[in-house]
Amino acid sequence: MIYKVKIYQPYEPTFMVRENTTYKKEDYNHVWTSNYLEESEINMNEFLEHIFAQLNMGQHPENYRGHSLSVGDLVQVNDDLYVVDSFGFKKIEWGA
Repeated sequence: MIYKVKIYQPYEPTFMVRENTTYKKEDYNHVWTSNYLEESEINMNEFLEHIFAQLNMGQHPENYRGHSLSVGDLVQVNDDLYVVDSFGFKKIEWGA
């Protein structure tokens, strides 16, 4: 699943990835769900980079309702949640 923040924030290098940031589901729009990933052994970093490249090269899936993936967007793979960081991804959890 891909989530995009609902309220635009001016870009700061650490805007969404500060240590004490709370990620609340109600602050994000769900823009894509896919059964792209089967339960199997994968390199998660390679998978996330593949999704990032796909969504930033204009290869949006038919049911994708967002713009290119950018810093602060969230990617959920099975039960794991990742935020797009300035370089790569950071594993996070939903906050209360």
